[in-house]
Amino acid sequence: MADALPRIPDHGLGDVQAASVLQRLGFGPRPGEVAALREMGFRRWVETQLAPPPDDGPEVAARLSTMRLRIHYPAGPGTAGPQGVPQS
Repeated sequence: MADALPRIPDHGLGDVQAASVLQRLGFGPRPGEVAALREMGFRRWVETQLAPPPDDGPEVAARLSTMRLRIHYPAGPGTAGPQGVPQS
């Protein structure tokens, strides 16, 4: 999975960068989340977000481990960016 993560520095995120990550990958920063993301680093934060709850049990974890999402988003020059504006 590490190769699928965007090129965001694992550590050394500033408050603005960390808040931006939380805004884009979640529902915005809640109290304490910017500090938590900065402390644990981007990769560990993503792994934590994607990990199943510990009380799900081994059969749920085994089933989830076999699932794969095949999502491909177009990117690069000429594709639609935010609000449908073509990227340059």
